[in-house]
Amino acid sequence: MEKQLVSLCVLARNEEKSINKAITSLERQILPEGYESELIVVVSGSTDRTAKIVRELQKNYSNIKLFEPKEVGKAHAWNIAKDAAKSDTLIFSDGDVVTKRDAVKEILAEFKRNPKMELLSAKIVPLTGKKLLSKAVALRYKSQFTVSGDFYGVKRGAIKSILIPKHIILDDWYVAFKVGLEKTGICSKSIVFVKIPTNFKEALEQRARISAGFRQLKKELEIKRIPGNFKRLIETYNSLTPKERIREFPIWVLLRLLGRAKASIDPRQKKLPWKPIRSSKI
Repeated sequence: MEKQLVSLCVLARNEEKSINKAITSLERQILPEGYESELIVVVSGSTDRTAKIVRELQKNYSNIKLFEPKEVGKAHAWNIAKDAAKSDTLIFSDGDVVTKRDAVKEILAEFKRNPKMELLSAKIVPLTGKKLLSKAVALRYKSQFTVSGDFYGVKRGAIKSILIPKHIILDDWYVAFKVGLEKTGICSKSIVFVKIPTNFKEALEQRARISAGFRQLKKELEIKRIPGNFKRLIETYNSLTPKERIREFPIWVLLRLLGRAKASIDPRQKKLPWKPIRSSKI
């Protein structure tokens, strides 16, 4: 019997520290019976050894297909991966994400359990270490309620006609809005790990990018407001321990406010490509 294919798409730029772990964790996935995977890696505009490391991995894994477009940008890389993928279900992952061995399997199972869903994000587990700042930044995942671009699965039928404009900052949210937020969800059994920024400058840079991205989407897609923003803040606060409310929560709120301010006054936040957040590499 011919096996069913699932396309694992890794989008990477300057990920030489993490790409080996990211790809290896995907290659070691325990897939449902009757499934096999293709692994599409798009290395866009890297100036480090990312592509070279992927080529070395191709010697051990025959299912890896490497694309190295000259044009830089995650949105462009997403478009390339989508067009190259051959399966009906695509899994998108950043090049600095490490997955549990059943992360893909659980997303595929959830699609079967809930056929109305078109896009499912994994449950993100932040790796914070002992730094207070990192623990504060990690609060963004405390009340994860919609798509996360770190790792998600999407049905081909839902994205067949989507071509993300190359200037888009938040490619994941662009896809989510195009698919329809009511058709997106979180697969809590699919667990992946991401490292959180460890210094204030990079943490602020990350928040500013997110804020700039939402401003851009409001204009691009004519959205009046991003749903769940204030609700997410309240839910996050309610989920914290008394100690976290005193220590981490004020820092997180400050970062959000400063990020919005920086996105408003600093035009560089709208320019691509961004400098990588180096302290967030696993």
